[in-house]
Amino acid sequence: MLRLLVSQKIRCSILIWGLGLVFMTSCRKDLAPNPPVFEFCPGSPTVTDVDGQVYNTVLIGGRCWTRNNLKVTKFRNGDGLGSDPSSNYWTSVNQGSFSLYDNQSGNKGDFGYLYNGYAAVDARGLCPTGWHIPTDAEWGQMVKSLDPSANSANSGAESATAGGTLKSVELWNSPNVGATNASGFGAVPGGFRSEVGLFGAKSDGGTYWTSTPDGSSRVWFRYLYDDNASVVRNSGNLRQGRSVRCIQDLTGTGGGGGGGDSLEAPTVTTQSLASISMNTAIGGGQVVSDGGSPVVQRGVAYGTVPLPDLNQPYTMNGTGMGSFSSALLNLTPNTTYNVRAYATNAIGTSYGNLVSFTTDAPPPPTGCQANACPGTPTVTDAGGRVYGTVKIGNQCWMASNLRTVQYRNGDPITAWSSNQVPVGYQAVYDNLSSNETTYGLLYNGFAVIDPRGLCPTGWHVPSSAEFDVLATFLDPNAIGGSAVFNGAVSATAGGEMKSLLLWNSPNTGATNGSCFGALGAGYRGTDANYYNQGIGTYFWTTTTGFPGGGNSLLDRRLWNFSSELVVAPNAPELGFSVRCLKDSSGN
Repeated sequence: MLRLLVSQKIRCSILIWGLGLVFMTSCRKDLAPNPPVFEFCPGSPTVTDVDGQVYNTVLIGGRCWTRNNLKVTKFRNGDGLGSDPSSNYWTSVNQGSFSLYDNQSGNKGDFGYLYNGYAAVDARGLCPTGWHIPTDAEWGQMVKSLDPSANSANSGAESATAGGTLKSVELWNSPNVGATNASGFGAVPGGFRSEVGLFGAKSDGGTYWTSTPDGSSRVWFRYLYDDNASVVRNSGNLRQGRSVRCIQDLTGTGGGGGGGDSLEAPTVTTQSLASISMNTAIGGGQVVSDGGSPVVQRGVAYGTVPLPDLNQPYTMNGTGMGSFSSALLNLTPNTTYNVRAYATNAIGTSYGNLVSFTTDAPPPPTGCQANACPGTPTVTDAGGRVYGTVKIGNQCWMASNLRTVQYRNGDPITAWSSNQVPVGYQAVYDNLSSNETTYGLLYNGFAVIDPRGLCPTGWHVPSSAEFDVLATFLDPNAIGGSAVFNGAVSATAGGEMKSLLLWNSPNTGATNGSCFGALGAGYRGTDANYYNQGIGTYFWTTTTGFPGGGNSLLDRRLWNFSSELVVAPNAPELGFSVRCLKDSSGN
């Protein structure tokens, strides 16, 4: 049996004398009272993650745990985790991601990475094969093995003493109350990252995710402090960053604390969809067997692919056996989706039967069918995509945002990468193909001014002056964009242009009286992140923002909180929507 003795610190007194002479006067060994002796996991003294990093193990309460905080950058299947260190990314991300404390590489060695809750509950798994992030129940069992009086049902202090046996005797700020590391767990004060991207509590506190949601879109974790010996149980926002330890899967052979029964993945069925609308539906499933290991995550995976899994959008709807309900949100109108329920335990993830449904088609705006441009009810781009048209005043506009991936001459428009050069790029919001049909694509300014042309033959990207014609038709009091340069050109035209659908509340003033049908398509920032879907929409013009210098272009923008139509100059590295205007159409 392998046993590990906590390291001893040797402290020496040094006397510095004149003439540069140095004398060592005494040395002593500092030992914690009754230095702890603890066991490596039998047969598994170390474990290696998918990145090749090695972790020591320790046996606590009959279960095998890692003794170091996780430092992996990928899921077990090799899929990468998000790692953008910026606060903008951290506060808006909805996928598994990690961060260094204070974004300082020197913190990795002692403290590992901080992972958000999305990473902790993702069924692809952060831990090495045969290991998993412990459930809330498994953390509770470990704490109770160290303190029989612990109450794992508490939201708050779970144990008054177990924290001391879990905490390392090093790296913590004084007084590090009760720290003995008698368990060998070696908890270190790695701090946390908040949902707004701020860091805190390094050297004062160590926080560890479980893999168990609390039923309200939060996830249970454990917290240890420097000023007491408690273990605190609480739940945190999915965008918070915390440390992770791994626990070995139960094998059914008794190794690592398993029972005698064989274990398997859960069995789950998918229920039919109900309450289907244009953008939402209600689904769910039933876990009929947990396979002998607690179900730590369940929900439905859905998408337009034939067999959706956890690489597509999915819900999280509690834990354990029985039926559950799932709300599918932000769906695309008039689209067929495939759905499978899933359930995850320590052995793996299982999927239920496939169920398909089609969202409702949006009703056409009142009178808009009659507003198609005479003789040109549709127009087709270079790639064969068809768009409706709308006559507003004497102008003929496309009735939806441009989706082309080719210039007019057939040359491809480069798909956007994170490294920009001054050439045309196109992208879909959040890199989700489902956004293309509804919101169109986002183009940078270099694509807009490329002489090969974005719009179909006989059409063009409008100038600022051509948008002024539209604004004046909708609001005779509108002001020219060149005169305003940066501000509202009309107090009411924005409401006339906005769709009644797919905007966040309150969608102030929206009537779509023009049948322009502008949607809250959002934009792509220069940091390669996406912003403001449902809140704002931004249309390029071809008019230079600063005549005589610079590359900026004027835009037109609409907001969910205002009925104004606004003009502003913007850098061409941004990604905005495009509406095409028919040549010589009353401008």
